Amino acid sequence: MSVESSTSRIFMKWGMTTSDIGLAAAAGKATARSSYSRVAIILHWTIAGLIIFNLAIGLVMEGFPLPLRFFALLLHVSSGMTVLALTMVRLVWWLTHEPPPHLASLKFWEHRLAHGVHVALYVAMVGMPLTGWAIVSAHPRLGSAGAAEQARHLPFKIPGSPAGASQPMPGAPPEPGAPALSGVPQGGPPPGAPPRREMKVWGFITLPPIKAIQDLGETAGGYEPQQALHEEFVSWHSIGGYLLILALALHIAGALKHQYVDKEPEFQRMGLGRRNKKV
Repeated sequence: MSVESSTSRIFMKWGMTTSDIGLAAAAGKATARSSYSRVAIILHWTIAGLIIFNLAIGLVMEGFPLPLRFFALLLHVSSGMTVLALTMVRLVWWLTHEPPPHLASLKFWEHRLAHGVHVALYVAMVGMPLTGWAIVSAHPRLGSAGAAEQARHLPFKIPGSPAGASQPMPGAPPEPGAPALSGVPQGGPPPGAPPRREMKVWGFITLPPIKAIQDLGETAGGYEPQQALHEEFVSWHSIGGYLLILALALHIAGALKHQYVDKEPEFQRMGLGRRNKKV
């Protein structure tokens, strides 16, 4: 006689039916899987921290002076691309490791809302870094005809000139009748202007531009379409940022409700505090 059969006979003597035994086994299995795995917890909190950090920088960096703004942009891009990489790892982990079941107390509408918010968060964790990558790619390559056309459109301020005074970028053909600028190197950045630098993730991994987007501005005629595409990416990135804030707010509000209103061990499922033995 098998051990399983003997165990079943013992339970039946105690008045438990086969169905009761099955339910007890399922409950035991659910208890063992009530928390997320250590890897899932680490990925969750690392990505969450990077997202909050990135949103904070994105909301304020445009008001920074230029050298500090470039440094903030590097941090913004670095954390965004790290979120994208970790999200890919998290998706692979999710596909290969079954997550714990939803809380039993969840109502139908809560289950659907939670599912929708999770989908929105995953879309944002992939879409936001990709649109950001597209933004930094939507510039003409230095030395291209598109870069020369860009120089015609972007004024720069000559150091020591009156406030508000600006001149065409070096390398741009002078306006008819305009005097030549002495001391300004032609074909390079103006004195005091920040050079265009490589975008490096955390300072050591070069982020290559998305070639199809950068190549659009290779010619003089492609500069304006590329700029239009750049502004479109900026708009999508901005809208996505506010939608991400909304999704995060709903996600956090749901966790707080389950923990403090429903009295469920929601935080413990994500590694915060001790897990209640009744879970």
